[in-house]
Amino acid sequence: MSTARGYFTMTPLQNGEVLAAGGYNGFVQVLTAEFYNQTSGIFSLTGSQTNQQGGPATRLHTGDVLIAGGYDDASLATAELYNPTATHSLLQRNHRGEVERDRAIS
Repeated sequence: MSTARGYFTMTPLQNGEVLAAGGYNGFVQVLTAEFYNQTSGIFSLTGSQTNQQGGPATRLHTGDVLIAGGYDDASLATAELYNPTATHSLLQRNHRGEVERDRAIS
């Protein structure tokens, strides 16, 4: 990985790569996201998140990845939409209630 992190999300993308986003490095929340190429075994940085999301992530039928909720000294009530063909955090919305740990199913 380019950035050390734990407690992050990994989401398979339509192109075969995997998106690793958010997490915690032992000191602070990590805002960056990375692609993992399963063929080469190489991680490469991509855009950063607007919020310190760390909640569940799921790939939508459009290919975008929805990351919702998380924890930053309190449960978060935000969500971000990642477009793998553009950059991270194209959409940020508040949602009803807080989500700390949950699971998204597509």
